[in-house]
Amino acid sequence: MLRLAALGVMALGFLGVGRQAQQVTAKPAPAATVKIKACVRLEHEVGQLPLEVRVGDQTVRFVQWKAADEKATELIGFTAEIPSEVHWTVEAGDERFDGNGDDWLNPHGVVGPKVKPIRAMTLCAN
Repeated sequence: MLRLAALGVMALGFLGVGRQAQQVTAKPAPAATVKIKACVRLEHEVGQLPLEVRVGDQTVRFVQWKAADEKATELIGFTAEIPSEVHWTVEAGDERFDGNGDDWLNPHGVVGPKVKPIRAMTLCAN
């Protein structure tokens, strides 16, 4: 029995029980760069000119809204100055069209039953 008690004390000593804690100085981790996705939704602004929109730290400038003809009031496309860091989603009817770049025209064409006007647009920068 005495032998088992001695083994227990040796085991506790081996595991470090009873020792004083050592002071450890942690080095601070390098600062992390976190990019936050910023999005802006346009609804009532669609069709306005001039139109400049801030998306995060990027600026989008719309320079033209496209209609089927000069008498049409429904817009089916746009031209804008859009930084490469910005992508967009156009909502036309029940469809959504994702893309990037400075120009968009409804892929169904200019006129016809499948051509629906832009009802909203979301711009996102990441």
